[in-house]
Amino acid sequence: MVKLKIESPILLAQQVQEYLAQKISQETLQPPFMCEVVVVLGGNIVKSADRYITTPYEKGTKKSFGAQGRVITAALLYHLGVSDCLLLSTGKTDPQDKEAPSEASVMQAELLVYGVPETCMYLEEHSKTTEENARELAKLFTTEQFQEKRTIGVITSSWHIRRTDAFLAREGFKEEGRKIKYISQDRIQDERNGFAALKKGTYKSRQLGERLVKRSS
Repeated sequence: MVKLKIESPILLAQQVQEYLAQKISQETLQPPFMCEVVVVLGGNIVKSADRYITTPYEKGTKKSFGAQGRVITAALLYHLGVSDCLLLSTGKTDPQDKEAPSEASVMQAELLVYGVPETCMYLEEHSKTTEENARELAKLFTTEQFQEKRTIGVITSSWHIRRTDAFLAREGFKEEGRKIKYISQDRIQDERNGFAALKKGTYKSRQLGERLVKRSS
């Protein structure tokens, strides 16, 4: 797979557009793994001119940073054939901005631009925190639409995986034979190693502002 070197939002966008165009044209491409559902956790949004966008990788944003990477990762996995069911989770998280839309709806709008069909996306717009993400997801997976799903991918930041896993476990999400694959937005190529380290208890989060994806030598 092509290595993404994330140094700026502009460079990232250029690389992703080229990468998606290449992969879409390769109809015989085999997906690296398969998931019945891929959950995309919200990572905050900001207002840019007259619209809202997921937070970029730049410093100094209003809240967190790098939520764009979650959307981009979801688009990549969709076009690679990993899953045709994306569950976008997080509602309105800024009580001071009454006009702000849900984070799930902003992610959906950006995924549409990256060529993901609206029919492949489902929105969970009630949660405001990681804890609530887990609670609402647990509820959704008891409904007829999702209750038979057993292989689930979860896209989030590498430093967010441990907390996400703890909340999902507390809500009983891992029961009923479900298998969860955590997919690190900021280390797309290295997420298997990161997840193994997490399980061994040797995982170390990166500091905010560090370069998120390094090119392999």
